[in-house]
Amino acid sequence: MDSNFLVFQSENHVYDHNFVAGDSSPATEVAYDGEASVSDCESGITDSSSGHRRRRIFSESMAVEIPENDRSHELIRRKFLAGVEDTAVFTAVHRRNWSENSSTLARIQTFQIHAKAMEKKCGGNPNMKFGWYGGDKDRINQILAHGFSFNDLLINNNGAIFLSPDGFPSQSVDDCGADEDGLRHVLLCRVLLGQSELVQLGSGQVHPSSDEFDSGVDSYENPKNYVIWSANMNTHILPEYVVTFKVKETHSSSQEVVSKMRRMPTSPWISFPSLISILAKYLAKDATALITKYHNDYKERKLSRAELIRKVRHIAGDKLLISVIKLFKVNRELKMSSFGLSQYKNINN
Repeated sequence: MDSNFLVFQSENHVYDHNFVAGDSSPATEVAYDGEASVSDCESGITDSSSGHRRRRIFSESMAVEIPENDRSHELIRRKFLAGVEDTAVFTAVHRRNWSENSSTLARIQTFQIHAKAMEKKCGGNPNMKFGWYGGDKDRINQILAHGFSFNDLLINNNGAIFLSPDGFPSQSVDDCGADEDGLRHVLLCRVLLGQSELVQLGSGQVHPSSDEFDSGVDSYENPKNYVIWSANMNTHILPEYVVTFKVKETHSSSQEVVSKMRRMPTSPWISFPSLISILAKYLAKDATALITKYHNDYKERKLSRAELIRKVRHIAGDKLLISVIKLFKVNRELKMSSFGLSQYKNINN
């Protein structure tokens, strides 16, 4: 395989990405069911189907919107909507603008070098896939501009980045917070898996179990998560597209969502502010600050209850959360018992 040519193939379509030597803006060729067409969408097209020009979602220097009549737009739209099962309205898809500066070109070249090395290690097949990664708009912008960071590692209990396979975007959609316009955004990234090992989510594993393995999956037969270790998060993951969407709600489901969002999220035994206070004793300051931010986002209706709980579980891990809740319950019962005993003594005195 030429180091300037990368190919990804899934069950029913192929994404070919041809990086032209000396050109910082790669031409993208996308084929579906064996039919190929060339797409060159580096121009700033922002018109909607209505013909009206709407406010830019992303800076054109960062990502360029792909027009609706482009083949890649249709492929990604279909793939995304098939995976979210009629729960979202597809709004737009952007392609990362790699012509921004020399550092962005260096990111592509770094990925190519590692793809070539992985191909050699794995006997000709680098096991390259596409995977989804969700986040709020600020995180998406940061990843597009600078790559993944420590903040992205904080949202789970492992030293790794978790992506969902291209056929299961719903796994990552849950992590997408709404922006000021009610839009949500999810990255579609090229991922180098190489030789994957089975990784139990929440296990606390932070690196490969041996040099034989390059990445992890939660299931060999039907993976829902790709696990890319922190050491490889900016060499084995290449963000290429951003899908923008809105959550679809019927009148009844909208009322249910609003009702849930108006309630302060609590467990059966502990209020959320109390939970944050206790978790602060066990988590790093950055992790606690991130939980507090998400809690504030929930109160401002930027996150749903389900999204908040999912993010907290990713950051703290189920083992710690269960231990904290159990400890809180025991302490509360002891206090109640002590109060009851004192009341009993007062009555009988």
